[in-house]
Amino acid sequence: MRSGTSSPLSRKGGASSSISKIYIFTCIAAGFLFLGLLRVLSSQHASELQQIRQSLQRSEEENHRALEKLEELRGKLEKVSLEKETALKQAKRCTLELLPSCERSKGELQAELTSLQHLHTQQETSKNECLAARNSQKLQLAKQSAQCEDAQASLKQDLDNAVKSESDCEMSVKLMREANQRQRTQAEATSQLTARILLTYLKGKTQHNKPLSALPAAGQSASSGSEAFSGEERGCDELGELSDGTNAVLSKMRVFENNGDINYSHMAMVSRLPSASPWKWIMVWQSTTGVEGTDDQHFRCAYSHDARVWTAPLVMNLRERGVVWGPVLHLDGDTLWLFYSES
Repeated sequence: MRSGTSSPLSRKGGASSSISKIYIFTCIAAGFLFLGLLRVLSSQHASELQQIRQSLQRSEEENHRALEKLEELRGKLEKVSLEKETALKQAKRCTLELLPSCERSKGELQAELTSLQHLHTQQETSKNECLAARNSQKLQLAKQSAQCEDAQASLKQDLDNAVKSESDCEMSVKLMREANQRQRTQAEATSQLTARILLTYLKGKTQHNKPLSALPAAGQSASSGSEAFSGEERGCDELGELSDGTNAVLSKMRVFENNGDINYSHMAMVSRLPSASPWKWIMVWQSTTGVEGTDDQHFRCAYSHDARVWTAPLVMNLRERGVVWGPVLHLDGDTLWLFYSES
């Protein structure tokens, strides 16, 4: 029933319909809101899915590369395995071939080991013997050391005695020197007296080859010249000149004779030596392998006890810048001087 006014029931029904509309609108809004949320969520999930898909793609690529590497490694392993198997076969074949020689080498090594053991035993035995010998030597050395100590003590005592007797020896030497000086003085006086008697008897000098012991002693006279000297007696003037114009000498002997090495000897001079010398006379002359003035010209000397028998010549190494000439000897007390020139 329709009218311009409404009843309470109609008002209640209109409110319910409005509530229903509001509910529907609310549900629709919620649905749109849910759809928006789903869209947002789906967009986020899509990006994540895209990332996951890309990751899966990269993983697949990496797996593919890994598979390729695995295939390559498997090929290498198969190759290595084949080479190893080949090497093992060769080693087995070589082992089979070398086994007999190894067996022989084993026997030889066993023999060498036995020999070395035997040698070691010998060395040990030698070592023990050496140790025993060394201990024995030590004992001997100890005894010798004790003997040396005793000898040193005895030598020290002898030295003390020698020191005590040194003054007596000096006195004896002094007395011997005085006696030698007296003997030399007496001999010189006797020689001078003999020479005067000889010159007086022969009225000059003559030549002879006999030893001087055949000359008349001091205070004696010879029966004739031919008995004391060889050769005919020849008259001399007061200066010792022979009638034929030559000079005579009392004695003649060789001190040195030129040979194939020395071809020139000249300007000899003789002199007495100092009393401390073991020899009494010295003769010095100049010599060379060529002729006078050759570059190797040098001095030589010889020594004698009696001026008759001389030692072998000795070289006097006095050269400094050149050739040495004209040796001159001069005895001054206990010092013998040698004067010479050098050019």
